Amino acid sequence: MLRNNFSKKIRVGIDARTLSERGGVKNYVINLVKQIKKDKDIELIIFYNNKKLKGSFKEVKEVCLFPKWKFLLPIYDLIVLPLGAFFYRIDVLHLPKSTSNFFPFIKKVTTLHDLIPITHPETENFLNYLYWKLNFFLSISFSNILITDSKFSKKEILNYYKKKIKRNIEVIHLGIDKNIFKPSTKKEINEIKRKYSLPDRFLLSVGTIQPRKNILRYIEAIGELNINRKIKIPLVLVGRIGWKINFYNNNNNNLIHLDSVSNKDLSKLYSASTIVLFASLIEGFGFPVLEAQSCGTSVITSKNSSMSELTNDSAYLVNPKSTKDILSGIKILLYNKDKRDLFSKKGIINAKKYDWEKSVLKLSKIYKLIANKE
Repeated sequence: MLRNNFSKKIRVGIDARTLSERGGVKNYVINLVKQIKKDKDIELIIFYNNKKLKGSFKEVKEVCLFPKWKFLLPIYDLIVLPLGAFFYRIDVLHLPKSTSNFFPFIKKVTTLHDLIPITHPETENFLNYLYWKLNFFLSISFSNILITDSKFSKKEILNYYKKKIKRNIEVIHLGIDKNIFKPSTKKEINEIKRKYSLPDRFLLSVGTIQPRKNILRYIEAIGELNINRKIKIPLVLVGRIGWKINFYNNNNNNLIHLDSVSNKDLSKLYSASTIVLFASLIEGFGFPVLEAQSCGTSVITSKNSSMSELTNDSAYLVNPKSTKDILSGIKILLYNKDKRDLFSKKGIINAKKYDWEKSVLKLSKIYKLIANKE
């Protein structure tokens, strides 16, 4: 389908391959499309590399350009996707996971969520490190504009690439779906505890189980907390098992692992938990912090990277490299209901700032600005 020259709409293509994955970028794409398709000045075309993804969105055109073969991923990034965008007469191509290319005839908006794969190479295997190194270089060099999720990530990008940055970098905070992430009723809380066989009190941590999520220190802190307790308070981990997880022990009585839960169940788990732990070693954004706050649960998070930027004084901040500091934060909130209630109230107010509609409105203005530039 070629573009009607008389149409006043701008045609925006979105690379939506990440819908086949789990995690924050999938969430980003879903909410991005949901909001952008409301804009009457924009015509959306969604690009996939997997036929099974077609039908993910209503009222937008969906195109599968290439089979999902992982070893051909660089070919898709560098050749297939830009040629597809050219064929469908895309005015602006949005790359939500920094998979940019060097084709100069396509105007590109690239979201660079963070530089973690190259600033912390221990989080990736060597081939992935090389892939992201090239990927980020292309994004920096050939995008018309870069979007990132936090001031922290923008600073990281500027510090790492220094004089190579010749494009604007816009910070657009992500949003929270408040129709899903909201305080649960007592009935819903009791139901979710029964469904997953959870005790009255538990701590919750959400995210892929990998070293930078700091799970090892959580386990150490919970172990110390429960040494002299008759009734143990477990840590519930929600997320798929990632990599380098030798420390994860299925026989640990202080742990309960839930591999995959729906967003509706996750919202209820946030509400049911006593405290949410999200003291990662580094994050570009950190959805679980704001999701938990939106559900009315007090949060312990890190003083570093983007987390303190997002929460300000609405969460209890700890040094993520100190098990002692994490344990101290747990004890302070666990044994002081007034403190928990205070952070709960502050958190609900803070989470209201992060709205998908506002975020995507800023993004749609960028699409239009770039599309109309000669």
